[in-house]
Amino acid sequence: MFNIGEFSRITGLSIKALRLYHEKGILVPFGVDESSGYRYYNRANAERARVIVQLRDMEFSLSEIKTILDGCSDDGQILAELEKQKRNLKNKIANYEKIVATLDAIIFKEREAEKAMKELTFEVEEKTVGDMLIAGIRYKGKYCDCGKAFSTLGRKAGRWLAGKPFNLYYDCGYKEDGADIESCFP
Repeated sequence: MFNIGEFSRITGLSIKALRLYHEKGILVPFGVDESSGYRYYNRANAERARVIVQLRDMEFSLSEIKTILDGCSDDGQILAELEKQKRNLKNKIANYEKIVATLDAIIFKEREAEKAMKELTFEVEEKTVGDMLIAGIRYKGKYCDCGKAFSTLGRKAGRWLAGKPFNLYYDCGYKEDGADIESCFP
């Protein structure tokens, strides 16, 4: 017979795990000293512990392990449980592969966008422009909102547009949010 410390070293299971397995009825010690509460294990317990370790390594839950150890009386039933677990793991692997592929695509797109942004250089030009008739939308927002404004103008003015789009900025300096902008087409 082995005390819990010796049995822990023999099986590789922690004392905490052995106590949990006892509480769950998965690995009941051969004997428990009534006065001290010490648990004692035998060779049959060691064999059951080996099986538990193998099942945990195959990602069976504690309730599944208990079902297998208590309910499977022959090899055929155990094989059915192993095949079921194999199917579950294959499904998990397929789902994880989809997640990894999605992450790869997002990372690739973000790196490409980051690279493109580093390569782009923006120059601010200040020009004096002669009188012209324009179609414009004035708004307060972010500088990146001008694409939406150009799109709206393009849909509304359509064939009347006669040149490249531009923005008029009515603020004296840079504003992160709430900039006074007019997006225009000649």
